[in-house]
Amino acid sequence: MSLRAAGILVLAAIALSAAAPAWHEARSAHFRFFTNGGEKDASERVRAFETLHGILRTTSPDLRKPGTRAGLQLPSFVYLFGSGDGFRSFSATPDEAGFFVPHPDGEYIAMNSDSAQATETAYHEYLHQFMLLNYPGVPLWLNEGMACFFQTLRLDGQEVVLGTPPAHCLSTLADGGCFPASRLLALEPGSAEYVRGPERQRVYATVWLLTSYLMTTGDERRAKLGAFLDLIRAGRSAQESFDRAFQCTPQALDRELAEHFARVRHMGRVQVWVLTFRSLQVDAAYAWLQMTEAETLARLGLLRLAPGHGNLDLAGRSFEAALEADPRCATARFGKGLLGTLAPGTSDVAGLFHEASLAEPDNPVYHYFAGMAARGNPESRSHLRRSIELGCPYPDAILALANLAAAGGPAEPGELALLETACGTLQGHYGLKLSLATVYKHASRPEQAKGLLREIAAQTLEPHLARAADLELSAMAAKEAERLASLGNNAFKDKRYEEAVARMMEALAIAPPAFRKDLQDTLDRMKILIDLRTRPRPPKGRAP
Repeated sequence: MSLRAAGILVLAAIALSAAAPAWHEARSAHFRFFTNGGEKDASERVRAFETLHGILRTTSPDLRKPGTRAGLQLPSFVYLFGSGDGFRSFSATPDEAGFFVPHPDGEYIAMNSDSAQATETAYHEYLHQFMLLNYPGVPLWLNEGMACFFQTLRLDGQEVVLGTPPAHCLSTLADGGCFPASRLLALEPGSAEYVRGPERQRVYATVWLLTSYLMTTGDERRAKLGAFLDLIRAGRSAQESFDRAFQCTPQALDRELAEHFARVRHMGRVQVWVLTFRSLQVDAAYAWLQMTEAETLARLGLLRLAPGHGNLDLAGRSFEAALEADPRCATARFGKGLLGTLAPGTSDVAGLFHEASLAEPDNPVYHYFAGMAARGNPESRSHLRRSIELGCPYPDAILALANLAAAGGPAEPGELALLETACGTLQGHYGLKLSLATVYKHASRPEQAKGLLREIAAQTLEPHLARAADLELSAMAAKEAERLASLGNNAFKDKRYEEAVARMMEALAIAPPAFRKDLQDTLDRMKILIDLRTRPRPPKGRAP
């Protein structure tokens, strides 16, 4: 069978028959939408997603700090299927309206545009990814609570409405009451109540209620939630953060929630957040582009790589058919490279990523994957450096470049500035700071290296990083003490005794404990010899 024939079968398999509508891309400021529906639907989705993005990027998640920007944003691809049939060929379950998956090259969202639930599902999952990237230590109860609070985002003219209860939340709480706070605060991703069973809906309803209560019922409660998020982002544990921010027991929280829900039922309404476009500065502009056959095949092939929703065989056929249609298609070469990482040995992964980066030299993701695949080769460093210069969103790229620079001697021109900027963006990434300290050492900037190492040792919650920082500080102190002791010995040989003692004292002051006894013994012997050499001799007596 020819590749062209294979391509026709692939098109049929993914519901792209000759009679099907052509695929278009709506490229907005922060998203890329791929759709076989109409432009009107796409424009509404652009406006809605950019609104959510604007809220999350211009405030903290609790809406407490206008102008506080979170730092990370992975590439976001949204597939809008104009019919349920096309969507179902990618769906994992028959009743799924939309899904969100972390993909090797960014965030992937697929939606059945005919379903009313698809948008809520997309918003909910997008919130999870935002929290994971920007508040990595946030506990499950707040991660799910924020996702539930934002998932019902509604555009009403010039206003954005947040916090409307998701379907069935109020009825679930009315029937079963709140899930106990002591168990709620201890939930983990593998907890039975969260994963399955009759308590699952009560968990979701309670985390929505708790988040809504903290967000909408007064500045004091919202300030506590903000303090909790600040502590989490500073690297504190969930338990310590809760105790310090909320200063209440789970039993007291149970009573507060029960009283709050009673008031909600009595009033018959829920407090919501209403924001305006003027304060959000939403950029809803987009470019409407018709996709070529090759680009369509390649983009749908990439969706076929999505974990839990994929089909690697169909993905591979899509990429081959795309390259048959257009041998220069960078997306198809990139897709084949990704497929090679999932099915090792099937292709020259590093070569494919390199070819994709040559075809689209301003694509930071292609350079990132090319650099990571080529580690151990000279071109790895240049690809990673270029990726970061272009705004690569992956912390791994920055860490990999830092490690290469740390292992390979002095940083190349521009690398040190890139790494310093990255450390400023990724404040809590102590592994990166450890590598940057080594780069500072290679650049003969020991004081900057020591400053970072002391910060790591004092602040990180990862014991292995704290130990590494302590060991490096000790090694640097030992080396500096050795240098000063050598200067002291040389001064002693040249009979510059005051300088010799001063240098040995300096060495003793900074030497690690393991070296101090030997240094002290050397200094004591030196002082004795200096005393003997400089003591006035008595005049010689005459023989009788």
